[in-house]
Amino acid sequence: ETKIMPLLRHESMRHIVLYLMDKQRATNKVIARETGLSPSTVSWHLKKLAESGVVIKKRSGKKSFVLLDDKIFHRGCYNAKLKWGPKGKKK
Repeated sequence: ETKIMPLLRHESMRHIVLYLMDKQRATNKVIARETGLSPSTVSWHLKKLAESGVVIKKRSGKKSFVLLDDKIFHRGCYNAKLKWGPKGKKK
């Protein structure tokens, strides 16, 4: 959790993590479209999240996607979604 909390202070990263909590896995393009972030912003944040071990990058054929690493990102953090809402804005 100590790796996750500083990252979640960034609104854009919060959007990405909350989206992945809902959808389990997604491509960069889908995350960008659904969160309203630019593809380059999503790529940069996903790189940081991967370096911290929060997300895992996978490849299936020609498509690559990311998913949360349950070993590091515990589903108990799902309660954060209740506080922040699906778009990462505090309720």
